[in-house]
Amino acid sequence: MKIFAMLLLATLFLTGCSATSLGDRAVVKAVYLDHTEEGYAASIVVYGCEPTTDAASAEGKAAIYSGVGDDVPQALAQAEQQQTKEPFYAQNGLLLLGRGCREKDPAPILSYFGEEDASRKDLAVYLTELSPEEFQQCEKGISDVIREAERLAASSGGRGAFGIHEAKCEDGFSGLLPVLRFSEESSSATVRSAVLFERGVPCASVEGAALQLASLLLGKTSELTMEITQGEERLEVAVKGATVRKNMSGSPAEGVLELELSGTIVSLTWGGKAVYARESKQASEEVNRFVEKLFYELVQITFERKNDIFGLSWWMKEQSSTQTAQLERSGELYDPGRLSFSCHLRYE
Repeated sequence: MKIFAMLLLATLFLTGCSATSLGDRAVVKAVYLDHTEEGYAASIVVYGCEPTTDAASAEGKAAIYSGVGDDVPQALAQAEQQQTKEPFYAQNGLLLLGRGCREKDPAPILSYFGEEDASRKDLAVYLTELSPEEFQQCEKGISDVIREAERLAASSGGRGAFGIHEAKCEDGFSGLLPVLRFSEESSSATVRSAVLFERGVPCASVEGAALQLASLLLGKTSELTMEITQGEERLEVAVKGATVRKNMSGSPAEGVLELELSGTIVSLTWGGKAVYARESKQASEEVNRFVEKLFYELVQITFERKNDIFGLSWWMKEQSSTQTAQLERSGELYDPGRLSFSCHLRYE
């Protein structure tokens, strides 16, 4: 009976039913945070909730409330105090980071949300190109921006964006943050690039086919859409069902992690014309060579710099955790020769 009562209480909480009327709640759908010279700036994107609906149904016009503080909790508290309703964070699925997070380590912000018991562990994290002042000016179209950002985050089965639970912040943030582009003038939101961080410092921008391959290696997608330019001709390819199989070979001391990418090419055009029959084999081989080259370029700016954002060392530890730990301490683990990548995309 006690277990049933606990489950009932949990259900009531998640559906937004409590002593506080839904009409008195401010449903937060997104949080914006950025560094300032004095500390932090925060904004919450709030939707009203009719008393007759549940919190998940909150929609319509959104409002932005902002605050500043010496730390993240203070900045958020001041933003909450700019409106009169009780903030309700259970529907919040987006954490947006401001322009200043490219100049200062975003680790304190990511760590706060990762450790905060009340926060959602599946928060999708995006960088933006907006300062706190510019974000506040986006209120007119922010509802459309939030809707599109939620759609992007839910792509490929809810794995389309970097999640707060994936943040590695021990020595400064290391990882790949997608850049959500929108502005005061436009209510559309797109992701065309990502910023690679290494111990709190941005070290590279990843875009185009490289970003798609990185997303695949991170388990965020199973599709690839690429353009390969050769002279004046352009090869366009679309892939579905892409997967990467991993296998260790050799002794623990000299082991090699073999990665094999496979998938189905569903569309292939050369110079704007569809490729068929004999030509498709040559074009497919060209695509496979291109992807293999792309992989090693990603390895060069990540794994070789001991920034193992793809978790390749985890697979090496499966063979021998002790040996791998020794190689990691000596720095020998991050030899690119310990990786072997092959691409076998097939056109059907």
